Amino acid sequence: ESLYSLCSILELLRATPGSTGLDLSSATATILTPGISVTPIPTGVAGPLPEGIVGLVLGYSSLSLQGISVVPGVVNSDYTHEIKVLILPPPKTVQINKGERIAQLLLLPYYQTRKTLTSQARGPRVFGSSDLALGVQEITASRPLKDLLIQRNKMSGLLDIGADVSCIAGKKLALVLVDTNAGLVGIASVPSVAKSSQILTWSDEKGAQGTFCPYVIPSLPFSLWGRDILSQMGMILYSPDEKVANQKYNPDKGLGKDQQGIASPLGVIPNTNKEVLGFKFIQNSPTLCQKFVDQAVQNYKDLYLIHYMDDILAAHKDRALLQQILKIAPDKIQVNPPFSYLGRILNTHTVSHAPLQLHRDHLLILNDFIQKLTVLINWIHPHLKLTTADLKPLFDCLKGDPNPSSKRELTSEAESALVKVDEALNDQLIRVNITRGWDLIILTTEHTPTGCLWQEGPLEWLHLPVTPRKIVLSYPSLVEQLIIKGRKRSMELFGMEVANIVIPFNNDQLQFLLQNSDDWQLALIDFRGQILFHLPSSPLLHFLKTHPVIFLNFSPIQPLEGAILVFTDSSYHGKAVTIIDGKSQVQVTEETSAQKAELREVIWTFQHLRDGTFNLLTDSQYIVGLFPHIETANIPENFSLLSDLQEEIKHRDKKYFVGHIRAHSSLPSPLNEGNGLADALSKSYMKAKNSHKIHHQNAAGLRYEFHFPREAARQIVCPNCPTFNPSPQLGVNPRGLRPNALSQMGITHIPAFGKLSFVHVTVDNFSHVIIASARSGEAARDVIQHLFQCFSQIGLPEQIKTDNTPAYPSAAFKRILHSTGIPYNPQGQAIVERVHQNLKKSSSPHHVLHHALFVINHLNVDTQGQTAMTRHWTPEGAMTQPLVKQKDLLTGEWRGLDVLLTCGRGYACVFPQDSTSPAWIPDRLIWHVQSHETSRITK
Repeated sequence: ESLYSLCSILELLRATPGSTGLDLSSATATILTPGISVTPIPTGVAGPLPEGIVGLVLGYSSLSLQGISVVPGVVNSDYTHEIKVLILPPPKTVQINKGERIAQLLLLPYYQTRKTLTSQARGPRVFGSSDLALGVQEITASRPLKDLLIQRNKMSGLLDIGADVSCIAGKKLALVLVDTNAGLVGIASVPSVAKSSQILTWSDEKGAQGTFCPYVIPSLPFSLWGRDILSQMGMILYSPDEKVANQKYNPDKGLGKDQQGIASPLGVIPNTNKEVLGFKFIQNSPTLCQKFVDQAVQNYKDLYLIHYMDDILAAHKDRALLQQILKIAPDKIQVNPPFSYLGRILNTHTVSHAPLQLHRDHLLILNDFIQKLTVLINWIHPHLKLTTADLKPLFDCLKGDPNPSSKRELTSEAESALVKVDEALNDQLIRVNITRGWDLIILTTEHTPTGCLWQEGPLEWLHLPVTPRKIVLSYPSLVEQLIIKGRKRSMELFGMEVANIVIPFNNDQLQFLLQNSDDWQLALIDFRGQILFHLPSSPLLHFLKTHPVIFLNFSPIQPLEGAILVFTDSSYHGKAVTIIDGKSQVQVTEETSAQKAELREVIWTFQHLRDGTFNLLTDSQYIVGLFPHIETANIPENFSLLSDLQEEIKHRDKKYFVGHIRAHSSLPSPLNEGNGLADALSKSYMKAKNSHKIHHQNAAGLRYEFHFPREAARQIVCPNCPTFNPSPQLGVNPRGLRPNALSQMGITHIPAFGKLSFVHVTVDNFSHVIIASARSGEAARDVIQHLFQCFSQIGLPEQIKTDNTPAYPSAAFKRILHSTGIPYNPQGQAIVERVHQNLKKSSSPHHVLHHALFVINHLNVDTQGQTAMTRHWTPEGAMTQPLVKQKDLLTGEWRGLDVLLTCGRGYACVFPQDSTSPAWIPDRLIWHVQSHETSRITK
């Protein structure tokens, strides 16, 4: 039901007294897009028109500016349904709003004829002026019919001078038909017709005969004898207009007007003289040659003559007879084989085509290779008797820039491939003998196997695609695909199954394939012939047999006894883990795929265990699915990892087993434990990344916490992360020699903390433990509160150094230090200032201040793997005391083997053996004793 009401045409108003047309507007909103069909737009206006008036629908001018074209239409006066405007697809997407003017309706008077097909009014039916009436004539028995014998069957047909090719009804003849893209065009039309696949013979009652290849239309009441038969009957083109003589007849185009021939009727004229040899208006070299030759040998009935164009074949047992009457230029006579005739080479026992050669001069860009060469060669590939490997260099020329106009060069390998194509094109054609069976032979050629339908010679060669659908396919899988293709091709070509299938495997291998491969069972399903293992006797097959055969080398289907047990696992971030007899190997790759990362680890396993047997277990279906197909698969060049794995397998003489194990199984099995360990090691990398996202610890901390290689830990640290490496021993003042020996205090400001923006910081000079607290000010009471917090966490320091902030020299601060017995020095160092900087970098809102201290004190480690808190509370594990010699400036001698407590830039602290306290001396006066010398002196 319509969503809007219809109005009559008579209700439309003209805009002005001078307006010629009535505006038609869109009754609905419509969106027009490119590529759609013609769209009818409803207008909400319906007929009928006044009697004697016809409506003409024309497009609105403003729509043309938007690229919208309206199809003109006629509205009959008795049409009562809604008028719709037909709009062609626009070049771009356009929206027509409801109520927008789209067309104009012109009301015009028309002349009415007296006769009509029916007295019934049109009503709401579609447009049209003469309904289904056609101005044609009925075909009756009075038409010119002629009986012909078609393949010895009498058929009656109509002489049709308008048909370029004869059409037969096809009801009496059993013909093999082929589909065509042609259509029958005339006063009626047939969208698609079939054509006979063979050339038929015809003859009439007068003895005339010929051949033709007709179209078959079963619905015809009579057959149509067209121009192809009429021209063989002797009918010629005739026109009273002498201009027709200048048109010439083009035999390649045909005689009909649709074939660009002479659009004149055929007629028979008396042959009264030899001026035009009975072929009026057809004076050309082929016709003259045929006519003269035919007249010259007319009196010799026992002479077998074939004449066509300028090539003449004359054969008779009496050679002298051939030299009479017919005069031929001596340079055109061929008397000894091989003879060149009609583009063929005639030898004593064989007939072949003239040598062919493909043109190379036009192969300049990619489009030339694709459109003009490789597509055609690939199309005729089954008939070339060439393998896929022979043509692969030619197809490799297509690789590179995908632009069709990109430059291409014919390589020497591709030129050799074209030479093979030339030679294959010149080979003779061998036909099949249907009364005998034929074989399907599978040959083990390079890259992929090659098939052949064979019957005393190759009937057709079968090839697999250059680029397979699946990357890793074993050689037996390719053979199985070729068997399916060969059986299907045999049914397509000959309508029969092959008698035998010859495969490149022995009986034991065939039984193994049938037992373990579903694809081989499907390939040989319902095959009632024989499966053979030896090639027929043929020089060609013997030559192909000399090619290296790819044998089956399947890995065992059961684990090996006494072999090394290997587990592999990987993660999507590129970390791969291998566990060999309990020892783990972690490899961090640049791969972003878990499959590729684990594939690299499998290759490493094959390389590492090249001289031993092993059982490899993995939870990756991808890795397990590669075996055993990869042993004999044809790997493309761009899959380097698979090629490397295949090379390792080919050079291996020890057995191996690759099996699947289910991941995350809680069963108490040693295999599950080994796989779980590999899985845990691969996932620890992700745990380290998540930990760094939270704490942003340094690379050394990640390395010692998660047991990573150094480079793997460095890759986890984000580029803009603050670097918290262990503080270098730099400075001008002596450092603490043990925990709580010397501390530094300072105050920094972090505005993001708001009211608590005054951050008090204390750092131990030995362990570098940092204690910080956010306070509301920097007065003495705030400093004292912070100091008590430090005492509760790291203990009492022996000495404190501060800067000259007003709170530190205050009396209250001095009283606290005096009561605790801590010496005070208002001269700070750069250590606490650097701590201020680290805190500001690692702190944002004040609630993460303690988190920043946790990272600095408990997560970041030094080069020895110790955190600040570890160094603070276990100084004996952190202190290293190498032995040095010191130089006496008075005597100039090196004396003693003293313990070096610490050293920095330009200074050193040495504890002499004959002294009760350490001594600070310049570092130029000490000499580090070598390890071997130290060992010797100690002894």
